[in-house]
Amino acid sequence: MAQIFIRNLKQETLDRLKRKAKTEGKSLEEKIKAILEQAVQMDPESARKLADQLTAMFKGRKLKNSVVLIREGRSH
Repeated sequence: MAQIFIRNLKQETLDRLKRKAKTEGKSLEEKIKAILEQAVQMDPESARKLADQLTAMFKGRKLKNSVVLIREGRSH
């Protein structure tokens, strides 16, 4: 299975996800996986809107190579 790392997530978002997971009797990881799995099932128009939002979020930002991030994570 693949892993992902999410940077710069708002603390409020994380807290809300934790509360939702707890309410549903799920772990945070289970809740996030369910949300992601649901997201990939959305209709093309909704998927396009989400892609546009994500593109806008990262516009102009220089992101590190994933290999560098993995190595940094392992060194801590």
